[in-house]
Amino acid sequence: SACDTITGIAPSPLERGGVRLYPNPVNNTLFITGLSDASNELVVYDIYGRLIIKKQTNGTNSSIDVSSLSDGVYNLRIKNETGEYFKKRFVVIK
Repeated sequence: SACDTITGIAPSPLERGGVRLYPNPVNNTLFITGLSDASNELVVYDIYGRLIIKKQTNGTNSSIDVSSLSDGVYNLRIKNETGEYFKKRFVVIK
């Protein structure tokens, strides 16, 4: 039936690529795998939407030093070279 079909919404290459954050919860270094092979922008926001960390990276793997962050919930937004976004939540626990 028409209700079973979703049209026009395809997963982004970042979603299809299986972006993974680990460990989660994290205390020192957050590792990111499954990124697109070209340029990626990694941006960490706190739960209030304030920009905390911004980093450019190349390649399918990266890491972010979160040792200076306070305990709490953060959002990682990844933007690839074609302007597609992927968001993932992670938790910092010391």
